[in-house]
Amino acid sequence: MTLPSATTPRADTKSIVPPAVSAEQWDLAQRIHRSMLPRDFRDERVEVAVRCEEHDVLGGDYCSLFKTDDDKLFLCICDVTGHGVAAALLAGRINSFVRQEVTTAGHPCQVVDHLNRFVSSHFSGLGVYASFFCVEIDLRWQGVTYAGAGHPAALLWHNRGAIERLESGLPPIGISADMGQSCRLEKTSVQPGDRLFLFTDGVTETRDSAGRFFGIEGIEAVLRSLPADTESGEALDQILSARCRFSDGEPAADDVLALAARFF
Repeated sequence: MTLPSATTPRADTKSIVPPAVSAEQWDLAQRIHRSMLPRDFRDERVEVAVRCEEHDVLGGDYCSLFKTDDDKLFLCICDVTGHGVAAALLAGRINSFVRQEVTTAGHPCQVVDHLNRFVSSHFSGLGVYASFFCVEIDLRWQGVTYAGAGHPAALLWHNRGAIERLESGLPPIGISADMGQSCRLEKTSVQPGDRLFLFTDGVTETRDSAGRFFGIEGIEAVLRSLPADTESGEALDQILSARCRFSDGEPAADDVLALAARFF
């Protein structure tokens, strides 16, 4: 391959624009993008399920599940601005970075801080950013440590009792290399029967015909109606069905992604 020198005239860009992408290529691209999403997981201590609905052929929502050792589990969820190819590519870069980071990170704040520096340094000036939420679950000591950046609150449902909102404490990823405040590591405990829910704003910002949001309150209402033995996947299906009814069956205006964990 011969690289052009600084004095070599540039080729007419119109002559190198690829032809329209075929439906088969879009389908393959969507399958590759969806491969980033974890499969449903279950062992004797925890069950995790994932549900995703793309607004476009490719989306900017993704989540990940990493079991770093026998007792530690990382759950991460991300929502990149926009839709389509650019959002999907950035989501892929973030997924690769986080996958490597959680193997050495001491806690979720470190993951959030390092991810923000990565996105800010590599994509500065492109006008792209992302919301992000990271949870570390210690299955041995039954503890949850978390940190979020501009992402909707996660919900921790305590064995069919109180629903605790786990709030993000930082601005979105990529707005600035300096987030303007230090990450505050938050901790809470989990017991058998507790459930954890993470989701992107495509769920909460669904509107009805009057313009009202489904909101976190809509999710909480569904949770309180579920039987005690509802599996994680079924719980997510019920939430997304309720979201669809709320919008009178109108297609989602954004990507929709939700993740649920149930502790045994």
